[in-house]
Amino acid sequence: MDKKNQDKFKVVSLNFAKERHKDLLEWLYKESEDREMALSSFCISILKLYKADMEKQDETNRDNI
Repeated sequence: MDKKNQDKFKVVSLNFAKERHKDLLEWLYKESEDREMALSSFCISILKLYKADMEKQDETNRDNI
């Protein structure tokens, strides 16, 4: 991923987190000494959940064919 896309991804990820997970994000910010690491971990967790959900949908779609 090039620098421009990385920056865009960071903005989109942060906006998503603010909209959907504001309480968790605020807690991470207040409680974590390494805020950048906490936010990175949070984003990675969200992406893993999304990937698992997409794989489940793909499996369901294959079963319906």
